[in-house]
Amino acid sequence: MQDGKIVPEYEGEKVSRLSVIRRYAEGKRHVVNGLFKGVYVENGAVATSWPAPIPYFVVVGQESEEMCYCAKEVDQYSGACIVTDGKTNKNVMPIEIYGMMTNMTVKELTSSARAIDAALEELGNHNEGEPVVNKLLSLFISLHRFRFME
Repeated sequence: MQDGKIVPEYEGEKVSRLSVIRRYAEGKRHVVNGLFKGVYVENGAVATSWPAPIPYFVVVGQESEEMCYCAKEVDQYSGACIVTDGKTNKNVMPIEIYGMMTNMTVKELTSSARAIDAALEELGNHNEGEPVVNKLLSLFISLHRFRFME
């Protein structure tokens, strides 16, 4: 607890909250919540979507309202990775071809991924290794494999 709020930590290291949300509800919407190590933000949120085999969003952040806003912003696109803070879009990387591909050149794509990382760095993420966009998209593979997305 810190300032009356629960601070998600694991073995003394702060971690982010994670929500995995089925994009199109059939009756009750499938949502999985947990903690995530690999992308950390002090404030704001980052979200992306994955179209297949079942369309889902993944959102990483600290505050539920910001995470919800970020997911709703991604929902405005067939696919995107978006960083928000204070319910304001800080960076948007559209992934508009079936929610899996983009019409950007390699240079534009690399620049867009770096811009997502830079926006997240301003929110407290210290990225190591691959771009955050790749980490989040790779996360969908694990989530599906371990049956979090059904």
